[in-house]
Amino acid sequence: LKENSNVFDLIGFYDQNTETAQLVSEKYNIPSFPNAIELIQAVDAVLIVTPTNQHFEAALSALENGKHLFLEKPMVESSSEALRLLEVAKDKHLHTQVGFVERFNPAFLAAAPLLQKVKTIDSVRHAIFNPRGMDVSVVLDLMIHDIDICLSLIPSKIIEIKATGSAVIGQSIDTAIAELIFENGAQARLSVSRVHQENKRLSYFASNDSVVKVDFLEKKSSTFSFSPVLNSALKPNEMEHVIKSLEMTPIVVNPSNALLSELLSFEDSIRSNEPSLLGLKYGAKALEVAELIMAAINEKKLYA
Repeated sequence: LKENSNVFDLIGFYDQNTETAQLVSEKYNIPSFPNAIELIQAVDAVLIVTPTNQHFEAALSALENGKHLFLEKPMVESSSEALRLLEVAKDKHLHTQVGFVERFNPAFLAAAPLLQKVKTIDSVRHAIFNPRGMDVSVVLDLMIHDIDICLSLIPSKIIEIKATGSAVIGQSIDTAIAELIFENGAQARLSVSRVHQENKRLSYFASNDSVVKVDFLEKKSSTFSFSPVLNSALKPNEMEHVIKSLEMTPIVVNPSNALLSELLSFEDSIRSNEPSLLGLKYGAKALEVAELIMAAINEKKLYA
């Protein structure tokens, strides 16, 4: 953000760890505020990138003080908290955005024109263990990105959710697989792990006559066209095996900085006074589905 001052004027930051705050302030020559409320009162817009369990309190304070809000995923810990933030933002006519950075991934943007009639989605999002993000389940930590992408591409109600998962380190779910069944017949199979041996962020999107492969990690995309007969018998969990035997045609990807792009999108919504492409309502929808997946994992609820 500091290196791209054309986006915002960086007024300062707040970190509850005073030692970290001092080090960052000195290293980057950025003012450090003594508390969150003083920072909120000094700015027009706030970016909240704290641990998830601190999101609601910080976001509510920002909105109640009339500040535009960028809130890192997974937004908050519950749908009830999300609805409260939505209510305040609407009442105060504030612009908001949730940090679903994969929507700005250049590989996804390049493939987007070919993802108009998606029937099946098969996504794998694996990460080498990192203590960061362990305050929430892997469904909220990683799968939330793929849930958002599914909801953005399939304009239909989810009618069934099947899911399994397990805790490997600590009490939270670290690995999970979810299958989403949509009313229009579309399906999505999402696999995530944060205790894997390698990083992998790969998705296959199939329509009636083609498959698009998006590698979010390598920022590469490709496509393959085939007869509808093959696709009609293709199940989500079989897709990757079939695609490996097909010759994919690369899609031209224009390099870009996804983190900067999402901030530019947030800035544009404020300056143009137009709704954000990823306002809080999108975060709330993804969170609701994530809660249903967690309920399915806990064998409390299977249907949306």
